[in-house]
Amino acid sequence: MGTGRLNVWVRDVNCNVIEKDAHLHVQNCHGRDVIRPFWFVKGHTEVDLPPGCYMVTAGVIGGNIYTDKTMVVVKCGEPTCVNLVLTKFRADNPPALLEQPITRYCPLLIALPTLYNANLVGLKKEEVHGALGVIAKAANMDLDTMLEFVRREVKMIQEHMKEFKDEERDEAEKMVGLLRKYL
Repeated sequence: MGTGRLNVWVRDVNCNVIEKDAHLHVQNCHGRDVIRPFWFVKGHTEVDLPPGCYMVTAGVIGGNIYTDKTMVVVKCGEPTCVNLVLTKFRADNPPALLEQPITRYCPLLIALPTLYNANLVGLKKEEVHGALGVIAKAANMDLDTMLEFVRREVKMIQEHMKEFKDEERDEAEKMVGLLRKYL
């Protein structure tokens, strides 16, 4: 009787329970996983948890779309229910991309780590732009659109630099410097 049972329902914006498989993420208030993320089917799962406060989110396959996070308090020996709403994209995505279909959004997301890792392995700017150009073309966009996304991400990192801890700031400044070589 020491744990509580958390019922999780994933719903679309019309409040219907989704019919897709998803993966559940439950973290404590420090952002650490309290259970290993796992897959569940048809928009519903249950999990037993010790009493406490948790942050819960779910990701749905077929688009890598996540629900917004929600906080839930699990009480000892009691059932708790949480409904997670599956919007098109999470609220922290860049506003210009909110209406982008996922087939365009995901390629944009890989541009930044691709440029960063390309520098680490010594690829030339032309090689990287060629590879990203193919990905952009497959996503029905041009390379300039993809690179503009990276420029906005770099600008956002720079604008929030003061919020980083010293060692994180050093790493972020290094990353920004490496990315600029390819822009």
